[in-house]
Amino acid sequence: MNLKFHNNKNGFGLVEALVSIGIMATLSAGIYLGIEYWFKELDTCKADLTLNDIHIELVDSLSTRAQFLQVDYSSESAESILGGGLPMAWNSKGDQIPVKDCNPNCPSGRYGMVVKPLTGSKGLYTMTVKVIHKSWKEPKIISLLAGE
Repeated sequence: MNLKFHNNKNGFGLVEALVSIGIMATLSAGIYLGIEYWFKELDTCKADLTLNDIHIELVDSLSTRAQFLQVDYSSESAESILGGGLPMAWNSKGDQIPVKDCNPNCPSGRYGMVVKPLTGSKGLYTMTVKVIHKSWKEPKIISLLAGE
């Protein structure tokens, strides 16, 4: 009786299986890191959009109610006044609340503004706005000119 065994190589070996698992793990880790980076960038974009909304709202409010705002007539610069704690908290959803009214889960953004009269011009004011967020490296300070 002459039995011939056929060498059947239709399946995967251990080495091929380990290599494919390694490749899939590397791809999965890359995709995970990419998605994590994308969400971080998305949060930064949301914060920047909220920053724009804050500036537009403050400029509009200054234009319509400049005569009712408390104007700072001191010689101290706006940047030094805003160097202390900023009074308003904000988040990327557009929520704005005074820091003193925050609960322990206060939003991570802060802003404040100083309105000073423009020297030599009646009815013109400079408004300096300082906005910070935990995801930014530097605070953003914008000076705007507005009038009654």
